[in-house]
Amino acid sequence: QTELRDRFVEFFRTCQNLIGTASPEKTSARYRITLIPCEAASWAKVMTYPFAPEGEVEKLTSYNGSLSKLAHELLRLQDDKNSPIPDVVKPRIQPAAKIMELKLLEYFKSCAASFKTGIKPVLAASLEDSLTNLKAAIAKIREDKLLIDQDIWPVLSYLALVNRYESLAESVEATDAKAQALSIENYWGDYHL
Repeated sequence: QTELRDRFVEFFRTCQNLIGTASPEKTSARYRITLIPCEAASWAKVMTYPFAPEGEVEKLTSYNGSLSKLAHELLRLQDDKNSPIPDVVKPRIQPAAKIMELKLLEYFKSCAASFKTGIKPVLAASLEDSLTNLKAAIAKIREDKLLIDQDIWPVLSYLALVNRYESLAESVEATDAKAQALSIENYWGDYHL
């Protein structure tokens, strides 16, 4: 339980590092975030009855799979953020993207704290509002036809970035749904079982 808890806490702290501001730790975080779900999966296999309720291993395995997908989406977002996008859309897209990143950061902090204390993480506020703001900014860019005379490669980078935020939001919501299926509050920290 301790090892599994530590992996989940480390995963969400690494997510915070990746979504936060630029730092030299990001390179090692990129490698680490892909390994943590694999390590957690190996620890989840030993969480059989009587150490955890029956069926919990399957739920933990499913949760680890969703963490792998979340890690993939987060790494792709970092790559897409480094691609050049048209200057004309930056003032419209960056504020909405920043709001979404703040919501993600809040969720990752909440998950790290929740797993550390032995309660299920809860998606404090749905990312739906942030995603709606992002989609409104996209619609306004399309409505104003700002991309018509732009070079194709920055436009494609912009489209990839927008898609990545949407995919990441879906991945977070799916991961959260799987976290809600876990029963960790029934056994987390009960080392005397």
